[in-house]
Amino acid sequence: MKRLTFVVILIFLTQIHGQQIDFALIDFRGAEGNAKNLKDEDVLNLPILTYRLTQNLNSDAERFRAIYYWVCHNIKGDYHMYNKGINQRR
Repeated sequence: MKRLTFVVILIFLTQIHGQQIDFALIDFRGAEGNAKNLKDEDVLNLPILTYRLTQNLNSDAERFRAIYYWVCHNIKGDYHMYNKGINQRR
């Protein structure tokens, strides 16, 4: 049983290390640059915003990073309106 636990832990740690190495080789500066250039861009036309965020990026990881970075820096929650909606539903 101890041997099996050791093998499972070893496999788990190897997978984590492998994922870190994969992302260490990707340069996200272009993705983050695209997102920074489109700061405060309107979300009324999401297909165009998505295209502009992901143009000239080579991998899905870079495209995801551009969209993720933009959302994290531009979308804000409105807790007051959230509570107002919950109260109205009650």
